[in-house]
Amino acid sequence: MRRVGKFLVLAACLGMSLPCLAARRKILLGFSATWFDGGTPPQAYPYGDLDYIARAFLTPKADGEIAVPGGYFDPTLAALARRHGVKLLMSVGGEAPNADNWLGMARDPGAEARFFDNLEKLKDRNGYAGVDIDWEPGALTDADQATYAAFLSALRARFPGWVISADLGGGDYWARHVSWTAVARAVDFINLMSYDYCGAWSGHSGHAANLYPPSRPAADTGLSVDQQVRLLEGTYGVPAGKLVLGLTFFGEVFHTARLGDPFPAGQADEGTEIPYSQVLPLVRDPGYRALWDKGAQAPYLEARSGDATIPYDDPRSVALKCRYALRKGLAGAMVWNLGADAVDGGTPLMAAVARAFHRPRPEVPEAALRLQLANLRATEAASRRDLEGMISQLEDAGKSGKVAALMPGPEPASPDVARLSPAKLRVQLRVWQDALAGLDVKAQAARALVARLPVVVIRGQALKPRDGALPVDGFEDGALQDALGGSWSVSQDHNGLGTTLLPQPFVPTPGGCPGSPKYCARIHGHYGRSVAPWPYAQLSAGLAPGGGAVDLSAFSAVRFWARGDGKTYDVLLERLAVKDYDNYRSAFTAPVEWTQITLPLSGFKQNAWGRQIPMAWTDVSSLVFSPDGGFSDEDYDLSVDRVEFLAK
Repeated sequence: MRRVGKFLVLAACLGMSLPCLAARRKILLGFSATWFDGGTPPQAYPYGDLDYIARAFLTPKADGEIAVPGGYFDPTLAALARRHGVKLLMSVGGEAPNADNWLGMARDPGAEARFFDNLEKLKDRNGYAGVDIDWEPGALTDADQATYAAFLSALRARFPGWVISADLGGGDYWARHVSWTAVARAVDFINLMSYDYCGAWSGHSGHAANLYPPSRPAADTGLSVDQQVRLLEGTYGVPAGKLVLGLTFFGEVFHTARLGDPFPAGQADEGTEIPYSQVLPLVRDPGYRALWDKGAQAPYLEARSGDATIPYDDPRSVALKCRYALRKGLAGAMVWNLGADAVDGGTPLMAAVARAFHRPRPEVPEAALRLQLANLRATEAASRRDLEGMISQLEDAGKSGKVAALMPGPEPASPDVARLSPAKLRVQLRVWQDALAGLDVKAQAARALVARLPVVVIRGQALKPRDGALPVDGFEDGALQDALGGSWSVSQDHNGLGTTLLPQPFVPTPGGCPGSPKYCARIHGHYGRSVAPWPYAQLSAGLAPGGGAVDLSAFSAVRFWARGDGKTYDVLLERLAVKDYDNYRSAFTAPVEWTQITLPLSGFKQNAWGRQIPMAWTDVSSLVFSPDGGFSDEDYDLSVDRVEFLAK
């Protein structure tokens, strides 16, 4: 108390205001996403501005195990955070199609205890301060919310000295199913997900993170930052000092002429997120009108062509939200996500946050800028190939008249990054960010056109089971040809990302599973850094002679024996109807001893970001084993044997 009193006297002498002092005590938390590490490495984070960094995401399993993506526990991040006094939190969860893993674990006392044990080991081994619980989707029933609240209470009881936070939405659709009193008692603070107010579900374009209701009634979703905060404080009694306000460092793309217009008929790809680093180049683009909504206190873009509306946050709107948080007495602010505003060699949104909370102005080290430029060029090349592939699809479908405006144009010149001065480095960053932003907008338009193309599903050769199953491999004979007339092969990226794959050339490996002891298929090596143009390593079996398709309608599951390194791998069933590399897949954990694994075909799904093709098994071309997409810059080792399809 005496120390505080002296500080107040000193502040008065220096002319400092009490709001300034309050700002210095507020929480600033930034989410660090592993998939952003390539573009914005941990060396570029503004540690001097932050109190916490939450690393996204560990994945909970229903049995209490925890999946750790490659590169998650980055030693550089840990060292820099420790040097600057920033506390690291393990963020568990993230976006998911359902909460089955959370609910299954939390309702099984043994699984919950195992989950807590695993959390403790990961925290202590890596020097983290605690955990952030991002349980998604949130509870929509009383039973589920009771499980959620009981889980958080048990987590606090087990770890009373940890920093524990929870991520929650505040609209009444979600808020009415949260036991707010119990949650507030269990956690140190609540990261309010004050965004995603508009999306594919809304039927029309609108702001995604507006501070107040928009000026145009047609654009109103009934949600705003102020509405959320007032609802939680007034209706549910959440203390303001427990709420950390979420700030968005991204925009959302809608295919409408004006803000509030209904979505085009049949258009499903709405509300796609793009980072601020790709929004700012569009603000400078004469093909867009930069507008300000006085009611919402938020900016947005409208394409002069009439085919895109992009709401976003800029330094002005971010500063307004920070001042709102201070005025309302909230606990502080949370950023989703660090690095998303890395543009022109700076971080303008983070700079606005730092000014509002009276923190040091963030600066990006020169070495980090050079790495960003190198990765920008790789990402631009990958985006260019993606766009060219969609243009080919449209041309093949007879839509040549639609593609003239989608052509990618020439690639920017590529100077030697190592020889650039800091000033020229920032110029080049702007050139390549503008180029990437332009490509991504064209890709959005192309993706919308591709989504409207009819899906062509062929019927391949119908396969029939023999005694309830159909073998796929012929490893026991040491053969590369599989039992269906296709062949086994391996492939990998050759993009300088560090991927290796053995054996090369591929041959079956001596030593197999029980009942098949002579040979198996083993792939092992190093998986590359997960940045554009993206690494891959896979073991594939063509299911038809000559590379055609087969009809698996008579089968219900794929069964195989596996042995490996305890990491997560994918099985893919590639379909000819899928044109965007987003084939049907299911995941499994490779056990350290030979174990038989069965994956029902009904459990194979497409990723949410791909074009969704109705489930059918009439045009399957190959079966693929591959490291999961969460791998990054790490070793892998997987053996499989006795692969077969099971009859219905």
